[in-house]
Amino acid sequence: RSWLVCPLVNNLIARLERSGGVKKIDARLKEDPFLGPLHEASHNIYASYVTTVLLKDPEEQKRFLNMFVFVGGNAMHGTELNGTDSSAKVGNWNRKYGNAGVSAPRDLKCFHAVAAQALGGAANPVGCIVVMYLFKLYDVLQTMETDERISEVEKVETRPAEDQLYVTSASALSPSERKPDPGAPSRRTFAAKKADFAAYVDDFGNFEQFLDECIAENRLSFDESTTSKLPKLSIMAKEMLVAIEGH
Repeated sequence: RSWLVCPLVNNLIARLERSGGVKKIDARLKEDPFLGPLHEASHNIYASYVTTVLLKDPEEQKRFLNMFVFVGGNAMHGTELNGTDSSAKVGNWNRKYGNAGVSAPRDLKCFHAVAAQALGGAANPVGCIVVMYLFKLYDVLQTMETDERISEVEKVETRPAEDQLYVTSASALSPSERKPDPGAPSRRTFAAKKADFAAYVDDFGNFEQFLDECIAENRLSFDESTTSKLPKLSIMAKEMLVAIEGH
């Protein structure tokens, strides 16, 4: 199976799950005539991907197929294999679907599992959207930081000219007389940004809106732009967590 091992990315996705996101999307998958079938089809994509990976170890491939793909001797990809590992319980297992091994094809166990599946190379529509949403959150954070600096500069420009003294020699003014650099966020603005961004992340309605946009625009897999950002995902996650948690 695919595992999401980056603790930073895990932490961000966990915030989506804590807001009740898994239950909401799980319910939607069972009703949505477009997203539901795509999620269900992704289980077959995952099974094909894993069996290809396991071709180098035929015994492991047999064990995987017999445990997670076949149902009571009825094979999904042809005749059932005769496994040699008794723990596989050949033909007695109900099929387990997808990366998280759920028992029903439209069930959603967690966002971590489907995100790991998408990052691992076996596309899942929900997993891809979760990962793309992390990049969306990063863009939101950058916009907040830009707006914050513009606001600080605007405050400076509205002051009288004689009051716009921000750079001077250390010997000219005492520490108590020095004016702050408008380009450096104050403790107040940092705290405000932290609260605003945390509130945005924790509002699951923002994710649902993004999901609707992805469906409407048929953005259900990684495009070239998203793929180019993937190596930076952990770094971006760290910046977002610093903004939320302050460390």
